[in-house]
Amino acid sequence: MSKQIKSVAMLMVGCVLGATLATQIAMGPNDNKNTPPAGAAGAAPQGGPDFSKMTCPMTGEPMMDVMGQMMKDGAPGEMHKHLAYFAGNWDCTVAHYMPGIKEPMMGKATFSAKAAHGGRFIIGEFTGDFMGETFTGTSIMGYDNVEQRIQNIWMDSWTSGIYMSTGEMAKDGKSMTSAGIMRMNSPKAGKISMIQREVVKVISPDKYVMEMYHSGGPSGESVKGMEITYSRRK
Repeated sequence: MSKQIKSVAMLMVGCVLGATLATQIAMGPNDNKNTPPAGAAGAAPQGGPDFSKMTCPMTGEPMMDVMGQMMKDGAPGEMHKHLAYFAGNWDCTVAHYMPGIKEPMMGKATFSAKAAHGGRFIIGEFTGDFMGETFTGTSIMGYDNVEQRIQNIWMDSWTSGIYMSTGEMAKDGKSMTSAGIMRMNSPKAGKISMIQREVVKVISPDKYVMEMYHSGGPSGESVKGMEITYSRRK
């Protein structure tokens, strides 16, 4: 039911915007001077749709009930308070684990993140270097109240694809695990896919660690590819 409500809500928002725009065009620039603003108590856009008389076509429920559920599902909650921890400026120590090399290749980076859209999401910018080349990346992290899962998006200067992962966050916000599919081209094998998994552990108010694993070990096991230690800049 929650997935259906979410789909209806998205469609409904588009319909509202379309209906409002059409109404404004039809009325003209000076016809609505005395119309109360949308959202005011007891007011509705003149000529706009009356949701109190509508029924959701997918569930048969009153549209106002569906809208109420949409607002509830969209409100920031306890999990979003945990996400606020990751906002700020961070200095990063990066360890790259390469096949056949015992010691990791070390590097430095910075990560600057801020809350967006009322604290619903954390958007971050990552800047570092690897093998003498500048590396930049952008991350978006959020918690979906409908799915009750962490959702991540990652894009960077070394790839042309967008990586997406989902996972779980501990109720206390001290750890989270997410996974997604990473695709790449191999010169001989062609297009291949591997599972990538990220594990985040909060160590203290000013320090957390992210470990990245991917499938592809000799026996199909997960292999650690990277570890980043984030220290909050004072």
